[in-house]
Amino acid sequence: MSTHDEIPRPRATSQHHMLRGALNASATQPRMHDGKFATKDVTEAVGGLGALGPELPQCPRCDGPWGTDQTCQNCCAPDGQMRLPIGQDHDLGPGAQDPDAARPLAEELGGGDEAQIGTFEHGHDALGAISLSRNEDGTFHAESSIVLGIREGLGDLVPGVSTKGGDVMSEEDAEKVDAWLDEHSPAINAWMADEYGVERLDGDDWDWQQATVSTDLPADASTQDLTSALESGTKAIALYNESDPGTYGSRDMWRELRDHLAEHDERVENASQQYLDTALWSSSDELVEQGLANPREVMWEDLPAQTQTKIREDVERFLIGQRHVLKATGSPDYFGCEDATQVGHDLYLSRNGHGAGFFDRGLGEHGERLQDVARALNESSPIVGDDGNIYFE
Repeated sequence: MSTHDEIPRPRATSQHHMLRGALNASATQPRMHDGKFATKDVTEAVGGLGALGPELPQCPRCDGPWGTDQTCQNCCAPDGQMRLPIGQDHDLGPGAQDPDAARPLAEELGGGDEAQIGTFEHGHDALGAISLSRNEDGTFHAESSIVLGIREGLGDLVPGVSTKGGDVMSEEDAEKVDAWLDEHSPAINAWMADEYGVERLDGDDWDWQQATVSTDLPADASTQDLTSALESGTKAIALYNESDPGTYGSRDMWRELRDHLAEHDERVENASQQYLDTALWSSSDELVEQGLANPREVMWEDLPAQTQTKIREDVERFLIGQRHVLKATGSPDYFGCEDATQVGHDLYLSRNGHGAGFFDRGLGEHGERLQDVARALNESSPIVGDDGNIYFE
């Protein structure tokens, strides 16, 4: 598990995002106002080193600039209302920052069991929208939703598609990326759960996914406890910081996730290939009887698409669903390497009730667990179809 950045940090303004360019900068390069590295082009574009050095005050809600009258020029002046001076926060609604304004969460809910508290009300950008509900035992459940642009963050993994450097993605490229993300959705969700405790990703568009984390609060909690409980009881702050590439002091979540997905794809490919090889080897006599001359010479690329998909889906589902057990075995044959051929081999044997498999690898209770899960799957052996291709019944 990686070390996360749990300290709230400012994000880049939209102007900085457009100008920043590549983020593979060294620590000797100048930083912009938001603490991010500036490339040579960025430095020149904003007027040289002198323009980068001084820290310019920004609105804590919208990153907009403060004017000479020490007021926010953007979101703090709806309909000509009085702007807020530097140092004074927005209306925090439920009294998240002011002890004197705090009130019991039961009062915040009023007579209902659920309430929605927007960022403008609770005053904490990193936590996004907060959903508050009452548990059956009288305690409270708080959920924080952080918006992620996953299409932009991962779209460049799809061959021939670029989402960096200000490129506008075509409709055709967007469809390619969305199809790739749909295929990798189980792996993305699992990684987000392991790294940040994300319970679900919701959204109709991959460029607008809400990552939800949650925590519980005691029955006597007040509105002042709400944001602090989410800060300390979840990884919402880390998710907020690290999903913004280049935030000073933070790792790049998207780079970490890209590396993970590349390793995951390699594991699935290797385990699937071995699953096939083990199936052909253990069923070679039956396949010969069905008219297949040389079962052991069948290659992955010889399989029809539906057979490849079935094997890959079964293997991937097992790798993801049992990832914690595989890791707990402590064996590099099962976790910690890209090979994963042993998993594919044992999955086929255990699933189909052969005399070897997870149960006899010296893995103790972890081996028994993997064996039980594999045996719970329907048995599935290769057969020769009427067209001469290999299918799994």
